[in-house]
Amino acid sequence: IKKKPDIEKKINSILFISTKNELAKFNKEEKIIFDQLYKFCIKKNLKLSICTKNNLYHERIYRQNLVKGDWSYIPYVDMKKTYELINGSQMVVFTNSTLGIEAMTKKIKGVAFPEKLFPSESYAKIFPSEGPFWFCNFVDHNRKGTLEENMEYIMEKVMNYTKIEWEQIVEAYISDMVEYNEGNLKLIKLAQKYNLPLKTN
Repeated sequence: IKKKPDIEKKINSILFISTKNELAKFNKEEKIIFDQLYKFCIKKNLKLSICTKNNLYHERIYRQNLVKGDWSYIPYVDMKKTYELINGSQMVVFTNSTLGIEAMTKKIKGVAFPEKLFPSESYAKIFPSEGPFWFCNFVDHNRKGTLEENMEYIMEKVMNYTKIEWEQIVEAYISDMVEYNEGNLKLIKLAQKYNLPLKTN
């Protein structure tokens, strides 16, 4: 019996991971990226949500600062809820976010728009300013094309990767930054080795 090939699931929703929580100084970089991402989602008929570090009462501030439109605001409740949200996402977009990198280790497609360096300035290894799923200095780009054209270029490139292509990209790049270890088994074994206490949950 021939094994049926994996059916590529069509992406119909995108989650933007906001890393900023200083609402008094709303981040210019994130605003430009989010606003441009919203235009892309409207054009492609995709649902857009924003995952924040702030609670429900701060939605008004996000609505006032970001593009007006039909996008969803997702407040922070706790890390368990945040991980459930990430695990259920089809695709994530972010600037500098370990949460975004973690999503990719789970084979969730993602695009990174770091403000300066990828994955961040604190990371030891140096990566080029543009890669298979990231684009540094998106706002002050040197690449030919408008913000709209560059957004569409990187988004469609990642969305069009096959499952196999994406897994290979994750293996080549993300596994060098962080490794997904389901259930934290490696940490548990290490703690048991040194008789360190662990919470049951």
